[in-house]
Amino acid sequence: MNRITVYERADFEGLRREFSCDVPDLHELDFGDCIASLKVVGQPWIAYTGPKYEGEAHVFEEGEYAAVGRPRSFSALRLVHHDLAEPQITLYEQPHFQGARKVVTEETNLAYGYFNDRVGSHEVQRGVWLLYQHPGGGGRHCLAWPGERLARYEPQLGLQGRLSHLRPLRPGKPLVSARLLWEQRRVEAEREVLVDEIVGVNETAREQALAASSAREYSTTLWQSFRFSNATSLKAGLSFTLAVEAANVFTVQKGRSESSTRRERVAVQLPAAIPPRAALTVHVLRKEVTLSVPVLLTITQNESVRTELGEYRSISGTNICARYSVKPLPAPGTQQAPAAGDQEAEGTTWASATGDREADGTTWAPTAGDREADGTTWASAAGDREAEGTTWAPTAGDREADGTTWVSAAGDREAEGSRQAPAVGHKEAEGAQRTPAVGHKEAEGAQRTPSVGHKEAEGSQQTPGVGHKEAKGAQRTPAVGHKEAKGTQQAPATGTEEATGTLQAPATE
Repeated sequence: MNRITVYERADFEGLRREFSCDVPDLHELDFGDCIASLKVVGQPWIAYTGPKYEGEAHVFEEGEYAAVGRPRSFSALRLVHHDLAEPQITLYEQPHFQGARKVVTEETNLAYGYFNDRVGSHEVQRGVWLLYQHPGGGGRHCLAWPGERLARYEPQLGLQGRLSHLRPLRPGKPLVSARLLWEQRRVEAEREVLVDEIVGVNETAREQALAASSAREYSTTLWQSFRFSNATSLKAGLSFTLAVEAANVFTVQKGRSESSTRRERVAVQLPAAIPPRAALTVHVLRKEVTLSVPVLLTITQNESVRTELGEYRSISGTNICARYSVKPLPAPGTQQAPAAGDQEAEGTTWASATGDREADGTTWAPTAGDREADGTTWASAAGDREAEGTTWAPTAGDREADGTTWVSAAGDREAEGSRQAPAVGHKEAEGAQRTPAVGHKEAEGAQRTPSVGHKEAEGSQQTPGVGHKEAKGAQRTPAVGHKEAKGTQQAPATGTEEATGTLQAPATE
């Protein structure tokens, strides 16, 4: 991981050499006094102007140097192996660690305080420090190593009691490998969002092509973020990649926004045709999933390895699908109200409730109160109401005008031309054939056997009950006490009075 690449000429050109450990004498490797540019990865390196780490020292921290300060003058290279995390140095005002003292843990310009040019000795607790003679890092400089105790400045450093600026060497960026712990993932939320709806209606008896194109493109989004643990030791500026999947490599950089949003376009295939006499509905849906996954970070720095945990979180809306349903249209002239929520996928059979009956002849059992359009046949429940011209199959025991017997539910009402045996209080449209209950009134021309008190329209055929009054020309068998109009034929009961010209079959004595 820690390496330095040196070049013969500036801008990384000419001959080159790469080293990963200390080089006491570059001349032995035929590369002495020729370095003009270099690249450093990992920990800092120190280049010396003399062999065996003698002469003036120049520090090169991680980075690229297209030109060095002292080109063609370096004879030795040394890698800084020390731990550079949490640096600390203690400065003393007088030699031999006497007088006032000052503890420094970061780069400091002493010219802005009371210790400028007043340092006489120091102790290094942690890290490697660069000491400068002038503010801003100018003038003479020297290195202070961990554990070093320098009792007097003047004879050893040549600073002549003048120290104005100091800073610790920066460690190289750690190498971080990230692994998602998918077995511990957690789905926080999941939902489907409607992004498009396409409707096609085919009222013909032949299959028709869908008006929409066979494929459409839709935009998808993927929002993702990374959260470091609260106890992380990683510093700002660190970056690494997180391979979420083959097509998604998420780059994390600490200190910046550790989140990103990706947008892509996805093609969705649509049904190509609409079946005969059917309505096709296509719903294009985007599935959004909020997911969190623990991430194991393996950090390698200066030949030491440690681990930390982080968390990857994403809101994915990249899955788009088309769901379609095919619903048969009612027969011509009919209106159908299918049960709520019924919908058919193309090529499947619409499985409605057992015994259901459709306008095209299929059988189904509608629920009470369902209403059918003209021409449909169904077994209605109590209180159902039919549209004009509908035919329906009454339940057992009902009685039809043509002799069929059945019992309809109370309160049913038929439109004009329908055939049924209504319950008490029902009113029949003109021309209907029925056997009305007591108090019912029949339209002109209706055939019926009225109950007591019913009144028949002119020309109707019925057997009226007691007290019924028949219109002129009606044919009936009146009950006791009934009175027939002139010319009517009936079999009156005992005591019945006939009009002139009436033919009567008297009751048996």
